[in-house]
Amino acid sequence: MKEVLLVEDDKGLSDGVVLGLTQAPYRITQSFSIEEALKNIRMKAFSLIILDLSLPDGNSYELLKQIRRAVETPVIIMAEKEMRLDQSAGYGMGADDCIIKPFSLSQLRDKMRDIWKQRKREPGKEYRFKSLSFQFDEGRFFKDTEEVRLTAAEKKVLCILVENQGTALAEADLAGQIFPPEEADGKRELAAVIQSLRSKLEDDPARPEFIHTVYGRGYTWKDLQSAPAVG
Repeated sequence: MKEVLLVEDDKGLSDGVVLGLTQAPYRITQSFSIEEALKNIRMKAFSLIILDLSLPDGNSYELLKQIRRAVETPVIIMAEKEMRLDQSAGYGMGADDCIIKPFSLSQLRDKMRDIWKQRKREPGKEYRFKSLSFQFDEGRFFKDTEEVRLTAAEKKVLCILVENQGTALAEADLAGQIFPPEEADGKRELAAVIQSLRSKLEDDPARPEFIHTVYGRGYTWKDLQSAPAVG
């Protein structure tokens, strides 16, 4: 059974989510504040954290950063429709996905399943570019000898870019493969993921060597004539 931490101060919404997931193979731990959430994270290992961006006792982004520094547990953030910038900031700080209120329980279940699918191995994919090594089969990524932690969204964007290296991918098409367009401003969320990837992988994020913006078209991974090393 998968352990899920739900951080939501609206008790009605929180209880509704718990009730709606009782038939699924999940055990939900409820937290109604940042303090409660931190206490639960210290006490138990979770398979997923669902985090509301509006909590009464502090900054949800600080909590997200603390989670990312401590564990690699995937995080789904919950946001209101008008919180576009907040969603982008959440992706930049390590959120794996976002769901917009109001949402259906089937939407939430789909996102939970998608995240866990992305965490599974994709055999036979490993690429090397200078100091970078991407072991897609193991879900591990290295810069020099240091392992780099990537969110599920970052891994998916990176995989698409690398597998299409040298080809400019349109923003809308790339965003559409990662973020449901009816739920969020996909291009903005994609830009946040690209910025985060550059900060983690590039020596100089302001002058990227690998992840290039093709103005008027989209993004590309520069073709360095490097073939995948399949193991």
